[in-house]
Amino acid sequence: MRAIVLIGLILISGLLPAAEMYKWKDENGKWHYSDKPPKSDSKQVKKQTLDEVDTVGWTESPEVKKTKQKRKSGNYSSSRKKNKCNRSKNQSDYHDKRLKRGSSTNGSNYHKKKLRQERWKQLTNNC
Repeated sequence: MRAIVLIGLILISGLLPAAEMYKWKDENGKWHYSDKPPKSDSKQVKKQTLDEVDTVGWTESPEVKKTKQKRKSGNYSSSRKKNKCNRSKNQSDYHDKRLKRGSSTNGSNYHKKKLRQERWKQLTNNC
């Protein structure tokens, strides 16, 4: 289905350059553009094909030079890793205090064991 639509668009686009444009100046001195011929009372009429249509004020934009910024990978990654490690330690301390107090969300031993495993995983990954 997409192929048929694509082929149809390609065939139709071939007809577009064959269209004619009219450029004329009216009695007030204004220029008009249209694909239909103007009324006969226009001062100047110029018939153009689409290939010949003038563009108004077209200029090529200058190329922009892109500068690549080098990343300070060593300092950035080590400070980020330290922050993750400190955050993991703080979370671990918080959960240790809660577990020692005996307060947990559901109070089961399974939950406490899982929480300790998660803390250990975070500490080993981040520190």
